[in-house]
Amino acid sequence: MLKCSTHKLPVTWLVVFILFTSSFFAAAKDAPRVLILNSYHPQYLWTEQLTKAVESTLQGEIPVENLLVKYLNARRFVDDRDYENLQYQLLEYEFNRFKPDLIIAFDDAAYQLVVKDSKGMFAGIPLVFGGVNIFNPADTEKHPQTTGVVEGEAIQQNIELIVQTQPNIERIVLIGDRTGLGFTLLQESKRIVDSLTANPKYQQVSFDFYDTYDLSALREEFTSPTANTALLLLAVHKDVNNNYFSYDVEVKKISEQLNVPLYGMWGTLIVGNGALGGQTNNASVIGKEVAALALDILNGQPTSSIPVKMKTTYSPVFDYVQMRRFGISAEYLPHGVEIINQPESFFIKHITLLLIFSAFSLLLITIIVMLLILLRQRSAAQKELQHFNLELENRVTQRTEELNQRNSELHLAAEQMKLFAYEDSLTHLGNRRAGSEELSALVQRHMHDEKGLCVALFDLDNFKKINDSFGHETGDIVLAQTAKLMKSITRPLDTAFRWGGEEFMITLPNTSLQNAISVCERLLIEVSLHSFDIEQRVTASIGVTQLQVNDTVDTIINRADQLLYQAKSEGRNRVLFNHIA
Repeated sequence: MLKCSTHKLPVTWLVVFILFTSSFFAAAKDAPRVLILNSYHPQYLWTEQLTKAVESTLQGEIPVENLLVKYLNARRFVDDRDYENLQYQLLEYEFNRFKPDLIIAFDDAAYQLVVKDSKGMFAGIPLVFGGVNIFNPADTEKHPQTTGVVEGEAIQQNIELIVQTQPNIERIVLIGDRTGLGFTLLQESKRIVDSLTANPKYQQVSFDFYDTYDLSALREEFTSPTANTALLLLAVHKDVNNNYFSYDVEVKKISEQLNVPLYGMWGTLIVGNGALGGQTNNASVIGKEVAALALDILNGQPTSSIPVKMKTTYSPVFDYVQMRRFGISAEYLPHGVEIINQPESFFIKHITLLLIFSAFSLLLITIIVMLLILLRQRSAAQKELQHFNLELENRVTQRTEELNQRNSELHLAAEQMKLFAYEDSLTHLGNRRAGSEELSALVQRHMHDEKGLCVALFDLDNFKKINDSFGHETGDIVLAQTAKLMKSITRPLDTAFRWGGEEFMITLPNTSLQNAISVCERLLIEVSLHSFDIEQRVTASIGVTQLQVNDTVDTIINRADQLLYQAKSEGRNRVLFNHIA
């Protein structure tokens, strides 16, 4: 009859482990910590480009583990105070574990969350912002250690661009919404239009402002060709029915259905996505500017000495496909414009062919010169031919000797490959084939003697979580280091094999069950105390059994596997074994 017992790790060892890991994390704090707080969700192209620009700039300066990226998803939860409060509570909870030395806030929602909390958890932490459209210098009085890059807006620049690009323009429709940012930009656009209409150049243009509309109805309104009309897209989060406005989806839909050109300021989101173009900004440029300011502060420059850049760069960008679609002439485009999707010109094609022809001609001339030189050398070469033949024979003899040497090396390599067939390349332990053959021989040897044979199956706990959280490369490092621990702890007679995945087999010949349990418990302790350079404690479970009469390789492995499975189900981080009644 089988009796099962469980050995747990002593509490004193857990105390030692906690003290050890505490000192480790204290050492990691020496490097500066940076929080990147994004207003929008990570799938939003604008946010993705901002974050990648910062990460690439900080790479090599800030350890990856000291860079925390958070997303507020404020586009989908625009003006939702309950959601903002919950996000603040979550950040406050995380600050207890990860308090940054500097905060990078992108776009208005994240920026406002930090500056409004002047005496809370963000107090005293330098702030670098970017992508902020609505900036009030008084905010820096609430949070003095603040600098950054104001995104601002280019409404007037785009209106002027539309009038220049479409000289016969009669109507410009400015599209916003009723959310905080969308409504603010729409109000600013009304102020700008009032100032422009005093100029005769704009008196023939009528301006319409859309903030309460249904997206479907908006698309239908402009499906018919509307001469001398243009749309200018401001900030849009949702329509009057609370339908979410996705730039990836809606700009394409609007472009496909509309028969009027669409302009906008957000180059990252609209250019190449169906819009004609506009005076646009670039998220990657903003991200790099902000990251450079952050590095200056982390390198010791006082935040107060770095002035706020009051507006990011806007430059004209147009889509050639949309220009052809709406008959926009390049002669009306501003100086320095960037045109995407433009086909290669006829002239450039012929320049390329000319360069190829010139290169080919040069090659032919070179070949002719070389042939002339070879003809002059021919007579001298004939005199040396006999000498070359003798040297060739010597080389053949030498090559024959080299081939014999290489054949010997290949033979040795073949023998080495046979060895590799029995070795796991990651852990340099014997593999499952080697383990099966070794165990089969040990079972035959110990079946009829009283020296004893024990077999243990060892499995790392929650190893899938390590792979998912830190990557398979880190998982491989954990496996390799575990194998080294097994080699250092087991006795000279014992042999460890990688049985498969994160599972290992240990054979313990000439060993009583009690001694085998002691070895396995010591191995568990060493694994749990070992620093694997990951922020997760690593533990293991072991099932150990002793050879019984009439056992085979399969029966003893199955019994150890059942004990290992039971150890997992009883809470992991333990040795489970069987007594023979």
